[in-house]
Amino acid sequence: MLPIQFTNPRASLLSWDPLRELNRVGRWLDSQDDQPAVRSFRVDVRETERGYVVEANLPGWSKDDVEITLENSVLTITAEKTEEQCADEPNYHIRERRVGKMSRAFSMPEDIDASKVQATMTNGVLTVVVEKVEVKPPHRIEVS
Repeated sequence: MLPIQFTNPRASLLSWDPLRELNRVGRWLDSQDDQPAVRSFRVDVRETERGYVVEANLPGWSKDDVEITLENSVLTITAEKTEEQCADEPNYHIRERRVGKMSRAFSMPEDIDASKVQATMTNGVLTVVVEKVEVKPPHRIEVS
């Protein structure tokens, strides 16, 4: 059961920081199992004339840590880092570097071309471009 902590019982709800509490819950979940909790990352998704662009902040992660799949119009981005084994220095005083798995999934519109997906990683920003299907005007048939 998740322990409830009140740091200051006289503090009002106005001083409560929900993001701090979410981080505390994530750390607690990590401590409950050998596998860290699945976390998320921040993204921007925008539409252009030619397609859709998903930009994800993944500072400190390399392209080898990232897997991107597109299946049934669902774009999934997963980033995973395994814990580095440091046999020379096993006694950490603080261990805050990110290890574990993060994942996001996006339902894409039906007008995408699954064969035209490109991904690049620059300075910790993953950019995925999914092109739209070229829409051809309807062919008009004359009645004779």
